[in-house]
Amino acid sequence: MFRKNRKADKQSNDTKHTERNIVGRGNAEEEPKLEKGDLTAMLIAAVGVFLPVLILVAVFLIGILWLLFIR
Repeated sequence: MFRKNRKADKQSNDTKHTERNIVGRGNAEEEPKLEKGDLTAMLIAAVGVFLPVLILVAVFLIGILWLLFIR
């Protein structure tokens, strides 16, 4: 009972996967079209991701320097 269902599911998933690859994908070399505010949104997101990490690294380095030289 379970073996038949697994085989049927696998065959249907394989078919869907190949159909998606053939139909769903366009030219892989096409660049996506950016809308008006996309660049600004990407820059704001990058700052939101990288700035906290840079602050943590700076605090860590300053803390190490404080422990080694000032204290």
